[in-house]
Amino acid sequence: MPPVTTNSSHDMVALAEQPGATAAVHYEQAEQYYRDGNLVAAVSELMEVVELDSDYPQAKSRLENWSDELEDVTHEVEQLRVHVSRDPGSAEGHYNLARKLRLLGDNDGALAEWKTVVELDHDNWGKSARKMLRKYS
Repeated sequence: MPPVTTNSSHDMVALAEQPGATAAVHYEQAEQYYRDGNLVAAVSELMEVVELDSDYPQAKSRLENWSDELEDVTHEVEQLRVHVSRDPGSAEGHYNLARKLRLLGDNDGALAEWKTVVELDHDNWGKSARKMLRKYS
């Protein structure tokens, strides 16, 4: 099946939201979400692909892989939350928590953590956090 071609990720979202969108459209949208770092949305789109076409090439294996990755990230978030609660001054801990929250689609949570990093560190972690705030705000 040929890939769906659009001008932007916004076009792809619009296509995927149309009634009767094909499995190919949802698959391309899943890929875009994954590239954008939104693992939850990517897995959701792949579930739609499998529901529409259970024989769609690569969809089941990707769904399994990304679901495993999502489970791993969820566990890492839990561990990082414990870490920053025990060491609230850890800029690195807050930064890594922000990155993982972003993967889970929690943009607001990620932004809050990056803001904390900026308050805690004015050097490397703070500079990186400011870049992420500009990118995702």
